[in-house]
Amino acid sequence: MRVLRRTSAAVNRVASVLMILTVLAMLVTAGGQVVLRYAFQSSLHWTQELVGYLFVYVGFVGGSIAFYEKGHLAVDLVSPLLVRAGNYAVTAFRSIVHFFVLFTLGFVMYYGITLCISNAASQSVAMGINMALPYAAVPIGMAFMIVHQLGHIEDELFGSPDRTMGPPDPIPGGDHPR
Repeated sequence: MRVLRRTSAAVNRVASVLMILTVLAMLVTAGGQVVLRYAFQSSLHWTQELVGYLFVYVGFVGGSIAFYEKGHLAVDLVSPLLVRAGNYAVTAFRSIVHFFVLFTLGFVMYYGITLCISNAASQSVAMGINMALPYAAVPIGMAFMIVHQLGHIEDELFGSPDRTMGPPDPIPGGDHPR
C-alpha cells in the first residue's frame, strides 16, 4: 500500500470517528432540548446554536468521507468518449481533472483559514465561543479532502492493485471506470 493511500485511509478513520461523535452530540443536544421543553416547560438557550454548528461539521467532514469513497455525484460524459482515443487521453484528462479539483480544494481551504482568522475575535451570541471554531469546519473538511484527493491522484498515476481507495466496483469484474 502506498503512503498517500495509507494516510488517506487513516484520515478517513479519524473523520468517521469525528462524524459519529458529532452526530451523537447533535442527537443528545436536540433530544435533550425536546425533553426539557415539553416535559419541564424549560429550555436551554444555546442548544439550537450548538446543533447548527455541529451540522456544519457534519456537512464538511461527511463530505470528506464521501470524497474518500468516491461517493459524490459524477458526470462521466467525457471519459467514455476518450476511451476511443486511447488510454493516454483518458489518463491525461483524469489527471487534469484531479489537479483542478486539488486546486479548488486548496482555494476553498485557504479562504476558510482566512475566514477563521478574520473571525477569531468574534464570539457566538448564545454560547459565547470563539467563532473561529465553527468556521474551522471549512479548512478541516478541505484538508481531509485534499489528503483523499492526493490518494486518488496516487492511484491514478501508480495504479491501485489492492483497491483500498473507495468502495468496490458495483459489478465485480465489471468495466466500471475509476
